[in-house]
Amino acid sequence: MARHFLPEEMLASLLQHSPFVPPELIATFSRAFLRFFQGDFASAIYILAPLLENSLRHVLKTYGHDVTTFDDATQTQQNLTTSQLFGQMREALDAVFTKPITTDIENVFLSRPGPHLRHDIAHGLAHDGTPYGPDAVYGCWLIFRLCLLPLFPYRDQLRGPQ
Repeated sequence: MARHFLPEEMLASLLQHSPFVPPELIATFSRAFLRFFQGDFASAIYILAPLLENSLRHVLKTYGHDVTTFDDATQTQQNLTTSQLFGQMREALDAVFTKPITTDIENVFLSRPGPHLRHDIAHGLAHDGTPYGPDAVYGCWLIFRLCLLPLFPYRDQLRGPQ
């Protein structure tokens, strides 16, 4: 970071083109990735892990899927959680993201015996070293990759004038 400074605004200008990043969360994603690249993995994973769930819903909604459930007893509509998305909409996730990517997300964030990052981060079960371990660092990188994958075909256009 000292030799190749990456301003938050540059990340935002890139992420604004990603269909994985909801427009109202561009600044939050940018801040999280800046922290990631600065080596502040604790801030990065604690910001990015919850955003993953929202982005999965965002992308599925873009593809016309209903990502909510209605509770007849309470007469309330609620968003599906990541676990519910994977349990009820796995085929749709596979169709949008591909099976290898959804399997990777599941293995890193949801499944046991995997790192189970979503659960540990969401419920305060991660210890101080968790964000600095290979699973959390890979989880942050995976979310960064999910943001950038749809942009790869346009990298020459996004590069701007040389």
